[in-house]
Amino acid sequence: MSYSPDDPRPVSILIAPSGIGSHSADEVAQQLGEGILSIIRDAKIRLSPLSLPDSGLTSLAELFPGEQVTLPTTTAAGTLTEATYVLDKEQATAYIDAAQATGTDRLTPGRSDSYGVGVLVADAQSRGARRVVLNLTGCPTDDGGVGVLVALGANPLDQSGRTLPKGGTALETLADFDTAQLNIGAGAVEWVLVTDTSAPLDTDAPGMAQLAEVTGVDPATPGLGAGGGIAVAVTWLSALLHGSADNVRLIPAEQLMAGSLDTSDLINPGDFLVTTGALAPALARSAGADNVLGVVLGEGETAPEQALTVNAGESLQDAGAQLAVDYLRISTVQG
Repeated sequence: MSYSPDDPRPVSILIAPSGIGSHSADEVAQQLGEGILSIIRDAKIRLSPLSLPDSGLTSLAELFPGEQVTLPTTTAAGTLTEATYVLDKEQATAYIDAAQATGTDRLTPGRSDSYGVGVLVADAQSRGARRVVLNLTGCPTDDGGVGVLVALGANPLDQSGRTLPKGGTALETLADFDTAQLNIGAGAVEWVLVTDTSAPLDTDAPGMAQLAEVTGVDPATPGLGAGGGIAVAVTWLSALLHGSADNVRLIPAEQLMAGSLDTSDLINPGDFLVTTGALAPALARSAGADNVLGVVLGEGETAPEQALTVNAGESLQDAGAQLAVDYLRISTVQG
């Protein structure tokens, strides 16, 4: 680290927090910035609050650049609706919030349908998307993503070869899938599923144990339970087309947000990235080897070993000021 308090070059500080408690990400960033500036008065600070995807609060359409595409589709209950996703043509990437199609209302277990999500995926691929970032936050479906498969041309069959109706309950008699009309292009995209990666598939839910058996997908895999098991169908489909499930990644929302952060400010040794505990593991990879990571911890949160840490406490301004003091201390020692 080359920065010291006597360095004529102002230190660049990027403040990129999530919300803490009742404080929004914007409020956290503002207060931390004020606290840091009370100690390092000439710091060059940029605030970049990161709101995590949460259907009904923040959608992916608001977080990523690209063309907004709106089209008719269906909800989890099967009623007609309109949904919007974002298509970044330069990156050939579609950002889709599943709950934009399905809605967020919980239905009778075993009766919901993810077909409307598949409609968005198929449309995005037809417009040039080669990667689909699918946010499962708030999605109330529980059909294991079979509705997505139907929208992409793979129909569930019973032992007699009859097509099954929608919903998880019908999957209790699932025997196979008819892929004669499969939309190969849409199924073969790179899938990035934004999910709670700690949630396994609930095999006690209607049809889910049978779906896991037919697809050969391990129901204990962390993350498969999000969005009513949509990752099960996606994993099976991608493995069918590619020979493995390597084209499917399950990531937490924090990792997605970290990937969207512009860290071009952090160009000099000793520049400072400040975030919160929820984002710290993912953002630790965004900070360069010569940068410093500062983390404000909420209750029960932890931080990477190399980070400067402070508890949020009652005053975020005080927390910011303490991080600045600690930063100057290690700069003096190591600079």
